Amino acid sequence: QLLISGIIDHSDTIGVRYVHSMGQVIARTWYEEAVELSLKEPYRQKTGRKAEIKYIGWSRLKIPYQKDEIPFTDFDLETQQEGVFITEIYHETEEIQWNKNIGKMRAKLEEMANKEVKKSLPPGAKIIDKKVKYDMIENERAIAVISVEALEDIAQQQIIATQ
Repeated sequence: QLLISGIIDHSDTIGVRYVHSMGQVIARTWYEEAVELSLKEPYRQKTGRKAEIKYIGWSRLKIPYQKDEIPFTDFDLETQQEGVFITEIYHETEEIQWNKNIGKMRAKLEEMANKEVKKSLPPGAKIIDKKVKYDMIENERAIAVISVEALEDIAQQQIIATQ
């Protein structure tokens, strides 16, 4: 349906007049996405313990000047670099089953669902309402369905073809 036009065809004027016209058509739109998480696979959680190794150098040539012993074998590595100073931070992690921590499982599902629905939203859309529903299927997997209501400009510009 055409809401804004650059064509004026009125009985008071002689013929059709073409003018510049621009506008916004703000509409409420709804988006829905579903994500799934296997409950059989454990997830890695940081324990809070960490160790650091500090270096001076570049990517291939690094000389350590401050070194903590790394007493754990399961860790996530984070690297920070400021000029020639490189810091490697080893965060200890542990594997935990999802079904033992329902709160973290729901938080992870919601995070995954938010990422998916944001891929569908056009640039400039503003989320005004969000609802997430969770479901567990036979203690094997969990599903989250996110429903988002957004305000967005649905106007489309078109060039008027004249003879």
